[in-house]
Amino acid sequence: MFVANPKTTTYRYYLAEAEADARAQALELVPAAIESVSDLQSSIAAFAREPGGALIVVPDLTSPRRRGDRMRMYGATSPRSV
Repeated sequence: MFVANPKTTTYRYYLAEAEADARAQALELVPAAIESVSDLQSSIAAFAREPGGALIVVPDLTSPRRRGDRMRMYGATSPRSV
């Protein structure tokens, strides 16, 4: 599963590269458009139900702005617990 935020400027670049690599190795690439914490949670849950998969997480240049979202997702209560 290819996990990325489609709203980032680098999304299309990383997706094209991952698709080309997947084709070259006869693998199926399953893109997961992640725009929120709930998108991520549901995509990971679906991914976990299928055996034999691989997870590709693409860098997101907006990550520093979403630190609070990540902390809530992981159940952290303070910045030091992340």
